[in-house]
Amino acid sequence: YNRLPQPGHRLQFLDLQLELIDDWRVRLLQLLHGDREDPLSSLIPKILNSLHYVSTVLTEWGNTVHFLQLYFYKKQCEAAETATDQGTEIADYAEDEGTVFDESVALLDRLKNKLMDEITESVALDVKAKSRPYRTDKWFAMQNKKEVASLSVTPTGCPMFQELTAGLHKLNDVLALPLFTIAWKNLADQLDQYLFEEVVLVNQFNVGGAEQFKFDVTRNLFPLFGLYTTRPESYFP
Repeated sequence: YNRLPQPGHRLQFLDLQLELIDDWRVRLLQLLHGDREDPLSSLIPKILNSLHYVSTVLTEWGNTVHFLQLYFYKKQCEAAETATDQGTEIADYAEDEGTVFDESVALLDRLKNKLMDEITESVALDVKAKSRPYRTDKWFAMQNKKEVASLSVTPTGCPMFQELTAGLHKLNDVLALPLFTIAWKNLADQLDQYLFEEVVLVNQFNVGGAEQFKFDVTRNLFPLFGLYTTRPESYFP
């Protein structure tokens, strides 16, 4: 841009830059269409990290003085073209808080959000697949804590919790930290709703069953998310 002193030339170069960004986004879509592996083992994590990085950089660039000036000039040019086409006087340009990269960032973020939903849904489905014995356990006929030496995790829940542990660990390994934070919160929300609808609402609990379920949640589920937040219980209202 420094070698282009005229604003008009800079806008032309900006248009080329925006076109290249969109070509890159389309290429990512093409790669995704040809990738049919398990989401966690596929190209999705790498593409997500790339989308996050580029979107973050473009957002930062858009708020620099150089690109804000280009945005202002671009809006002035658009107003002049509109006035010429309509045969009217050029309207005063009302400043807004937009940037030259807003449309590009919106498209990248839309793809990023779609892939985030896909990858967290994949982990959630794997956890749910391991939960059937737990969901159908005899919650109505369990011993209460006065009848046992000490409570421990429900045996039928072990495969589910193990799958959740593995899924969180894998997400943490393959995603950039800001994306992983979004992923585990999304996963917590899905599991909160799932356990409420598929365990709490469809089963009858005696005192022992209620105590056991509370133990599973507070002493086994919460600690898994407690690795990433100091208040995991706030994500399971």
